Amino acid sequence: MKDLSRVRAIRYGIANESDAILRYKDTMIAAGHPVEIINCGIFVNPTKPWLGASPDAIAFDPCEPFQWGTVEVKCPYSLKDATKEDLLSQDFFVEFDKNCLSTLKKDHEHYMQVLGQMGVTQTQWADFVVFGPHFLIVQRLRFCEEEWSNMEAVLNSFYFNTLLPFMVKQLKDNEITCCFTEASLKASHRGACAQSHVTVAATWCYNYD
Repeated sequence: MKDLSRVRAIRYGIANESDAILRYKDTMIAAGHPVEIINCGIFVNPTKPWLGASPDAIAFDPCEPFQWGTVEVKCPYSLKDATKEDLLSQDFFVEFDKNCLSTLKKDHEHYMQVLGQMGVTQTQWADFVVFGPHFLIVQRLRFCEEEWSNMEAVLNSFYFNTLLPFMVKQLKDNEITCCFTEASLKASHRGACAQSHVTVAATWCYNYD
């Protein structure tokens, strides 16, 4: 298996994530949103524990009716030297209108990632942050129930129709006794969830208008 920590772009993103979050916090405070940032790990959906997500941070914004939100940070290596003027002329996962306001492209995988984070954590907004030494982009995305419902259906189908059969086959091929059915696996997941994930917060949320 390839050691991704040796990939230059990944090393750059990891090295700059903390600076990006600090810059994001300062920017939000200056804009009248005194956010507090909390580090987090993986979130597991307590009712569908085969669905998980790991945002880069959790944000608390007292200006929001739903005060908790997720934060996803991108530090693109390809934009490490970019200025604001460069961004306006480049074709990447964010597009700009005539007023230079940014929008994450909905057909990009980053949008689906953030939507999934909101869906799993059952939150209503997420701040999408793009950081470079010479720029910072912050967009507050709002949760869309219809989009999440469609995405969730695809994820559920993949899990039960593709991933589980593959794992069961692997177990059988390795001559490990396996008598799980879909129903028993669901029950097993529910049991594990009740023991380990019943207190997983499902009310974190955020997005910058």
